[in-house]
Amino acid sequence: MPAQIDSGKLINNRYHIQKLLGQGGFGRTYLAFDTHRFGEPCVLKEFVVWGTAEDIAQKARELFEREAKVLYYLNHPQIPKFLAWFAENERLFIVLEYIDGKTYSQLLQERLSHQNQAFSEAEVIQWLIDLLPVLDYLHRQKIIHRDVSLDNLMLPNDQSKPVLIDFGLVKEKVSQIWSVGTVLGKIGYAPPEQLRVGNSYPSSDLYALGVCAIVLLTGKEPRLLMHESLEWQWRSYVNISDSLASILDKMLAEKPTQRYQSAKEILVEIQLPSLPNETGVSEPLKKVQINIDQAKKEREVAEIIESEEFKLLEQQALRLRETTENNSELQFEAQTPEHSTPSSKTMIVQPAESVVVAPEPASPVKTPAPLDPQFLEHCRQELSRCLGPFARVILEDILTEFPQITALQLIEKLAAEIPNPQRTQEFRNRIKIHSKPHSTTDPQVASAQSSPTPTTIVVQPVTQQGNSIPPATKDSTQVQQATARLIHVQTNRQIELPQNLSAICIGKPNNSIPPDIDVSVFPNSRVVSRIHAVIHVNIDGFCIEDMGSANGTYVNNLRLSPEKRHHLKPGDYISLDREGLVKFVFQIF
Repeated sequence: MPAQIDSGKLINNRYHIQKLLGQGGFGRTYLAFDTHRFGEPCVLKEFVVWGTAEDIAQKARELFEREAKVLYYLNHPQIPKFLAWFAENERLFIVLEYIDGKTYSQLLQERLSHQNQAFSEAEVIQWLIDLLPVLDYLHRQKIIHRDVSLDNLMLPNDQSKPVLIDFGLVKEKVSQIWSVGTVLGKIGYAPPEQLRVGNSYPSSDLYALGVCAIVLLTGKEPRLLMHESLEWQWRSYVNISDSLASILDKMLAEKPTQRYQSAKEILVEIQLPSLPNETGVSEPLKKVQINIDQAKKEREVAEIIESEEFKLLEQQALRLRETTENNSELQFEAQTPEHSTPSSKTMIVQPAESVVVAPEPASPVKTPAPLDPQFLEHCRQELSRCLGPFARVILEDILTEFPQITALQLIEKLAAEIPNPQRTQEFRNRIKIHSKPHSTTDPQVASAQSSPTPTTIVVQPVTQQGNSIPPATKDSTQVQQATARLIHVQTNRQIELPQNLSAICIGKPNNSIPPDIDVSVFPNSRVVSRIHAVIHVNIDGFCIEDMGSANGTYVNNLRLSPEKRHHLKPGDYISLDREGLVKFVFQIF
């Protein structure tokens, strides 16, 4: 395994290592400060890639990226935020939100040392109520934690609810890639199916959570609570209610099928309401099983379905559905009336509020034409501005899953992957789709005259308000982007702005958003961040925006506020640091 990273070292030109937090079979965990976020603390989890052929290592990085993407989309207040991933030398890193607090293993030891007692039944019940929704959230995302233990459950200093850390998801993928044969999960906490054959289910996490609960109640390690016969024998160590004991026993069942199958099932049982008895003492409500005559039930359902009232309701529902669908089609056609064809659907509204749809003439089935590679690359670039390095993987996954996808469908699916609504709208604004009638000489159109007009993709720059710029014609005056340039003051070198981009990234090579203008070739480029600034092209001209760079972006010696656009005028000086070590003159010629 490569040597430990020393404190004070800068990783990925961004993360200052502060200290080692932990070490395991897959690598190490470090506390670091993010220099791109004003020194905000974060956690760097290292996964070592060594002794592996280059082609296998490359595939490993791709698989690692796919697994990291799953964590990236998690959004829950009791799960640390997944911030980024990157590769450096023979190491893979993921960057996570830093949780300042204590693990429940530490809290339990403090209790036993200072108070000589473990957690109470009421505390453990509340603890389960706080944690079960977290597992339910993960399981609904098709994610199994695989490593639930008191060491991976923390109580933050500024919160009252526990936080679940250290997912085994990426560890499992690393284990599969390099065949290291490491057992996932902590001995004593992990269920039998996970330790014996490596299988994990939602009930596997619930088993581990049950072990955590009995350890908190008894104050004893799991090995002391299990008999030589591998059966749990924990009840004699603690006096708790039969209802909680019954719930924990079911969570700890040896076979997965004998356990609860979801966290919600446990929540329902653990939160059953209580009513006072004759003595005024509250007792849990008892569950009552009601037997239903299944044959009678089926007869009654059949009678309802055959009734005239049900058939009338069914007809009304069908008519309403057809009306809704056809109204949607009319709204779309009303927005593009110039593209109507004789084969379009015609809607006739009858006085009795019924809707009749004239059938479409039969036309040969056409396979959608392959999407233009330039358009796909543009989609990747724009998505990268919103999601960083995950854009490429997301695009590949969608194209693999939907090989016949149209451009419209692709843009909507990509937009759906962006969690931030504002960035989603910006992404849509940057990629506009317009329907254009193809020439009749187009062989595809000529072979299918009666088919609907195909869609052509037109990628256009957008204004700051999100309105697209009309395509330039031969006599158009909209040529600003092609005739703008930056002149490097120190070397007098000229850089023409790219002609085909509406957002031009200035920076240095990186794994997130490759720069359109690479300033690493200039002297003193060390002061420039990898994603430093963006020049936006819109109908009014050019704007520049600082992307939260370490040393700031200055126009005429005035520092710009991050992520706020500033209009550029010919002759403006643009500096990528306070001292003007990397400085340009903006010109339109």
